[in-house]
Amino acid sequence: MGIYLTSFSGIYHPQRTPVVLTPAYKRGAIPGPPKTDASVIGLKIFTTAETPEEWERVESRWWNAWSDERDGVMVIESLSTGTTRWQPIRLSKYPEDPFDYEPDTEMDWTMPCISYDPGWRGQILKASATGTGMTKIKVANPGDLEIWPRFSGDPVPGIKLPDGVNGGLVDIKSSTYDPANGSWLVVTDQLDITVEDLANSQVVALLAGLMFQNAIPANTPVTEVDIDLGSTNTTIRVHMEPLYHRPWG
Repeated sequence: MGIYLTSFSGIYHPQRTPVVLTPAYKRGAIPGPPKTDASVIGLKIFTTAETPEEWERVESRWWNAWSDERDGVMVIESLSTGTTRWQPIRLSKYPEDPFDYEPDTEMDWTMPCISYDPGWRGQILKASATGTGMTKIKVANPGDLEIWPRFSGDPVPGIKLPDGVNGGLVDIKSSTYDPANGSWLVVTDQLDITVEDLANSQVVALLAGLMFQNAIPANTPVTEVDIDLGSTNTTIRVHMEPLYHRPWG
């Protein structure tokens, strides 16, 4: 009784499209960096139960957990290491109903799925720095894709965060944060909201033009980088989520 995955496609390698320039008078083309597309994933499953009533309950629990409007999570465990990686996934559309007979206690389904934010996430790495003034904080990236770290702390003046591994320091203008709004979170990925606080205020408006330009490269060992904690004793925490092309290996 339960649900069995019988086959799948589209989860092992990223789906990438070559990007090329084709000058009018040049023989051939000029290759550019490939573009990573959304991952089109196919799942084939088999639902079964001992009685028709229980089969209906199995089906209901399964389909109630899926949506074509919001992401779920696909988690895969490596048989060799026992570690897990996950990727967001949702239905790209609901499957066709293959009811050429009346279902009883089993059914095969082909599920068209998609990941709009492809890449397999590994175990989150954490580090912190405590004190005042210039010091060091550890960063790392064991994954095979670059990542953008997230920093958090309390609103004290003078904080400057590292821009990647070999970049400079970025002044996050922490002296302008309202302590009543609680701790802040800085997301260095410029495609996300740069800074937020617990009160969900408009603190991001204070940081117009704040730019982090350097991700943490793939396969970066544990490395100490500069950080400025300002003149008030405080603790800054960093979270790094490794990103991989494949669910294992």
